[in-house]
Amino acid sequence: MHGPPLFIDNKKRRLYLCGIIDDHSRLITGCKWLLSENSMALEIVLKEAILTYGIPNVFYCDNGAAFSSTHLQPACARLEIALIHSKPYDSPSRGKIERFRRTVREGFLTVIDRQQNYSLDRFNQMFEQWLQNHYYRVAHHSIGRPPLDCYLNDLKTTAVRRIEQNELDLYFYQTFKRTVKNDATISLNGVLFEVPPQYIGCKIEVRHPTGAPEARRMSCSFMRMTKPWQKLQKSIRSSTAKIISHKSVSVRIKTRRTHDRSLLESQRKTV
Repeated sequence: MHGPPLFIDNKKRRLYLCGIIDDHSRLITGCKWLLSENSMALEIVLKEAILTYGIPNVFYCDNGAAFSSTHLQPACARLEIALIHSKPYDSPSRGKIERFRRTVREGFLTVIDRQQNYSLDRFNQMFEQWLQNHYYRVAHHSIGRPPLDCYLNDLKTTAVRRIEQNELDLYFYQTFKRTVKNDATISLNGVLFEVPPQYIGCKIEVRHPTGAPEARRMSCSFMRMTKPWQKLQKSIRSSTAKIISHKSVSVRIKTRRTHDRSLLESQRKTV
């Protein structure tokens, strides 16, 4: 949902609302105003919803770029969440969340001062207070009772799967491929990371949790990728030539194969 332009930290910027609603109780399990609408924003809200209300069985969403990213699909698969996308241009199938957005426009956005300067955290705190004092406490016209009461009543007969923060971060990680430089470092988002020297010249896979810059510096894991020439390295150890780079290895392998091929052809001619 696109919000109105507001002064955020002394700059006029447009905010975007990312929200997740419980299909049965209409409780808003995750909702936050952010400065962008992408897969990172969706992950922040989804992780907060999971930590607060547990792991859902089904995550029903539209076909936007944030919901169709290659990052969301494997994360849901690891958590055993069925990811289902609605049909394109089928707004009625998303009527519940669309109705909530209308309530936000008519209820919350009409009472805020659009000329006042806010911080993003302060604006989200004001929105959370509005949810707690108005949306959760007023009877919903579709279910005939407040969403919070309906949700708490369902907890009596519903098993909730819980997960810890550290474990959840392992399910939501981003993967990058980098080549280790000669000084045993790689660059990731403008930050240099030191790599064990045995990985110099290798292509490695770097994984880190998203949405946590401080964790990015501390919990990068390096996975050595299989190099196609490693299996052939033993076959050329008898050579006196010194292997100093990937290029020299590939050249040496090519020379050895050419030599073996020519030898085989000469043997065939002899026979």
